[in-house]
Amino acid sequence: MSRNIEPADFLSKPRKVVTICHVNPDGDAVGASMAIYHLLKQMKHQVQVIVPNDFPQFLKYLEATDKIIYFDRSEAHKQKGLTALEEAEAVFALDFNDLKRVGELQPLVEKSSAYKVMIDHHLQPQDFADFILSDTSACSTAELVFRFIEKNNWFTYLNQEVVDSIYMGILTDTGKFSHSITKDVHATVGKLIEAGADVVKANQEIYNSYSFGRVRFWGFCLGQKMRTIKGLRAAVLPLSIKEMHKYNVQRGDTEGLVNQPLSIKNVDVSVLLKEEQDKIKLSLRSKGDFSVNEMARTHFNGGGHSNASGGSLKMPLLEAVKKVESVLHLYEDLKVTNHKKK
Repeated sequence: MSRNIEPADFLSKPRKVVTICHVNPDGDAVGASMAIYHLLKQMKHQVQVIVPNDFPQFLKYLEATDKIIYFDRSEAHKQKGLTALEEAEAVFALDFNDLKRVGELQPLVEKSSAYKVMIDHHLQPQDFADFILSDTSACSTAELVFRFIEKNNWFTYLNQEVVDSIYMGILTDTGKFSHSITKDVHATVGKLIEAGADVVKANQEIYNSYSFGRVRFWGFCLGQKMRTIKGLRAAVLPLSIKEMHKYNVQRGDTEGLVNQPLSIKNVDVSVLLKEEQDKIKLSLRSKGDFSVNEMARTHFNGGGHSNASGGSLKMPLLEAVKKVESVLHLYEDLKVTNHKKK
């Protein structure tokens, strides 16, 4: 497929389109996917959203999420996904910068001859698409989807479903508008609200519909597991498999937990360590101008954004906690005595 073809030209007639996103889809991945789905359906394309695996229930309030194919859910879902990708004339790669991030879907996308569009805001995008819209300064992929719509002058397709999907992506990837915020983000949100985005429903569904078990689990985490590190403006929150089983933690129950220590006045960095069967998954968050992206890339086999990154360690949980603490001590800006007043 020629890279000289613009998406608007390729999509000027009905096509079979598939959208894919990264493993463990978050609000931005789901929001961007559903926005593209509803946008292209109005343009008379056949569209199928495929995700590598399931995502939290509180993100499923968007219209048509019940039509998503979960590639790892069952053999029936996998076969539907295989067929959709084999027949696809266009593939939208949303909210990931490297095909390694789509799990089992990677070889299928690599061998596909479909026209590929990447829309993403992560660093160092892999060069696999025919058209790439990449901007690391964007708060979310959902914001870039809105820019994609603006670029092609597709404002007539900004219906309720499209704007609700974009708004959810922006709302969740900015941590409820707590980081990666610019005047352009606020301007975009203003346009979404003007177009009918239901911001009250989004807040209710995502942040005010927790289960009793989730709130109780968070109380345990913040009351008994979270601790600050002496001499540093940092906090760690380690969770074992046993503890998560005890509280019957469901998919999405730890979403946002890593942000909680940042509400403490003298904490600039928060690290959540979550034990899995073969590794320790790390979530890193920061406030102000301290970047956890460099830390994640250098020390924890990961990366992400300035104020929100992830990584992993292959070692027991207690050793991982010691490793994280030793790394945090390497950063002079985190030491209490060297803290710069904002």
